[in-house]
Amino acid sequence: MKKRKRENADDTKQIEDYMKQIEDYMKQIEDDTKQNRLG
Repeated sequence: MKKRKRENADDTKQIEDYMKQIEDYMKQIEDDTKQNRLG
């Protein structure tokens, strides 16, 4: 089934938000790892 353009735009925004969350999460893990090495 073909999606309407509006829905596609919403999907794209959701994916962008999701990618941003993953980025923040990865950065958090990186920071934790650095702290563990120092600690």
